[in-house]
Amino acid sequence: MRAKNTVYLLIIFILLLSCTHKTLASPDPPNITNVTDFPDPVEINHTITIQANVTDIDGDLANVTLSILSPVAENYTMYNISDDIYEYNYTPQQIAFYYYEIRANDSQGNETVSGIYTFNATGNLTYNITQNITTINISVEVSASCGASISFYYIPEFVIRGQEAAFILLVENCGNLVENETTTLIIKDPNGTALGDFVPLLWQTQTANGTLVFDTTTLNPSQYDFKFGVWDSDNFSLGNYTATGIVSYEARTAEGNETHKWSDLNATANCTTPVNNETYCIEYYSSTCTYTETGVTTNITTSTQSNVTIDGMANGSTGYEGNTTLDGTFYYAYVFNMSDTQTYSYACLSTDTNLTSDECAHENETIDKGTTAYRVDYIQTNGQLFTVASLTSMCSTKGKIYNCTVDEANDLAFCNVSFFCSGSQMVIENFTIIEGLQNVTEPEPEPEPEPEPTPTPTPEPSPTPEPTPEPGVSEEPGQTQLAIEIEPLEKEITGVQGEWIPAIFNITNIGTVDATNITLNSIVMEFWDSKDAFISNLTVGQSVNRTVFVRPPYDAPLGKYVIPVKAIRGNDTLDIDYFWLNLLEAVNKTRLQLLEVPKIVSLYPSSNLTVPVLVKNTGKVPLHNITGRLENIEQCLDYFEFKEVGVLEVNETNSTEFFLTSKGTPTRCNATLIVGSKEQAYAFADIVIVVTPPPSFLPEIPRIPSLLFILLCLLTVLLRIKKKREMEEIEAGRIELLINIITLIITALLLYIAGWYFGFLEMI
Repeated sequence: MRAKNTVYLLIIFILLLSCTHKTLASPDPPNITNVTDFPDPVEINHTITIQANVTDIDGDLANVTLSILSPVAENYTMYNISDDIYEYNYTPQQIAFYYYEIRANDSQGNETVSGIYTFNATGNLTYNITQNITTINISVEVSASCGASISFYYIPEFVIRGQEAAFILLVENCGNLVENETTTLIIKDPNGTALGDFVPLLWQTQTANGTLVFDTTTLNPSQYDFKFGVWDSDNFSLGNYTATGIVSYEARTAEGNETHKWSDLNATANCTTPVNNETYCIEYYSSTCTYTETGVTTNITTSTQSNVTIDGMANGSTGYEGNTTLDGTFYYAYVFNMSDTQTYSYACLSTDTNLTSDECAHENETIDKGTTAYRVDYIQTNGQLFTVASLTSMCSTKGKIYNCTVDEANDLAFCNVSFFCSGSQMVIENFTIIEGLQNVTEPEPEPEPEPEPTPTPTPEPSPTPEPTPEPGVSEEPGQTQLAIEIEPLEKEITGVQGEWIPAIFNITNIGTVDATNITLNSIVMEFWDSKDAFISNLTVGQSVNRTVFVRPPYDAPLGKYVIPVKAIRGNDTLDIDYFWLNLLEAVNKTRLQLLEVPKIVSLYPSSNLTVPVLVKNTGKVPLHNITGRLENIEQCLDYFEFKEVGVLEVNETNSTEFFLTSKGTPTRCNATLIVGSKEQAYAFADIVIVVTPPPSFLPEIPRIPSLLFILLCLLTVLLRIKKKREMEEIEAGRIELLINIITLIITALLLYIAGWYFGFLEMI
């Protein structure tokens, strides 16, 4: 009885609470639906009409506001044009995607905010100027100049021994003249020895000293030239190496004819002796040189007491000497105790024993040897060792060239004059050869002296084997040639922080054999993500498009990036190209997600199939015109169509589908489904397309269902035996164990079939 009363009291309390809640509840807030804008896109300085259906069942709607969120922050009161329709005619002033929302307020202080919507403002800025304009002519003389820089230099941080590594340079003409530029690439071991072992392509030459030289190219002002070299690490030991890229440039421009006094020209310029009254003169305006580190440091031992003295030595001190060879030149080396420091702090390098002050330096000072120099990095306190870092001189020169006819009798020179400038720039990066990727995180030991290499045995006088052709190179007519060329459809693209950014490349087989299993791989910086693209087969002359994706982190610095992309097959690099990425700030996050996509799609030859997919907008703005494409399907499908999703609101999930028609022969393709919106939100998923053989007259039973059927029959027999026969305990235990094993196998097979049914596994 007491329990029943308690239940009644609880029911009464709940009813009172709900009534109280009903009494205290605020009036219903406004409701915003059917937000539209038209026309979209709209030209700037033209009107776009934005409408919304706004209702309030309490009848106390106070105002409706249009809030422009980006690229400007503005608020406008919308007008009630009929019934519940509110409208505002907005005029965009900037070329951009505009983001906006609708806000509705009632007299009780309730506010409703719609989702975020977007429209595209396009067109050209025009100005109507009515003032009188006075024309002012300004003459500006721009001095001719030339210059080049290596604006991007990529080498892998680690190279697995035996792997072919790609080294990438992006050379830019920084001057205002047309330049001829020549690029070289040098790989050196820890001792500073150039190694060679490049894999030269058609436009490259490897010199006798191991330098890879690229063909000279002509660059217009601000033009870029993309270079890459492929190097084989198979013949080298583990340890640290350096890769040096050097670009040399030269420009010449005609200035016309000039007449000079021959004696003056001959005095100020370097002129040849006239032959048949013709001479050639060079006059240098300026020559500027800077030193760049080569990455090579050398420890020099000076353990022998020296009789050589130098000004400024500490009284009663003794110098130490030794010798060394640097960059092919023999030097006497000395260290002295100086009176100003009372320590061994002064090192010298000289080709003879007659020392001068310009052949010596304190720590962190440089000994200049012309085109090379050596910075003294360390001097041992006892004077018996010092360390130098090798530097090389990079110079830029300007001047005039005179081709003259000389009238010595009248002391005149009639010259055709041209301006010239030249110079060079260098960059150096370090890398490490390792045994495998598992060694990357371990500290690298200091390289020990390598033993003398065993002399290469002289080959017996048997027929010389034909060299194996390198990728992209055909040594002789009639030889098969594997050659792939890749090129971005757009050299410069724009993306935002934290989002997947697509770049579409055209891939063409320019060789003489079919190419298979090619991967397009983007080379990105640390903490960036990338998605490769695949080409299963590319016949001779065939050309296809593929999409690679890169995703910078949300905190990536804004600016312009170069993204190299290489076509590889196994460890071989077939071609490399690049695209520019203008990275913008992520103001409004656009994010698209594929929730459900089958991993395997099977269909018979020449058959049709509809495949459902589930997409979700996980960003902060609505997405429009969501479409998809399927890549790497050339061998499997004759037809593909994706059903477009018109609008996907924030956090909305929608089902769509794509339609396939298979080719007439059984095959298999590792495809990629790429789905994207007008706002450049992208998602992708890998799908295996399997075109299976057509069913025979007597259908072939897959092995898994057949085995399952046999096991079920066996299990039924065992259960009947166990039920009908009386058996000893041992025999009954064996039967029970066998039944349990078969039951487990049947359960596993059922799980496998479930995986096949939902598209995760392929039936065998």
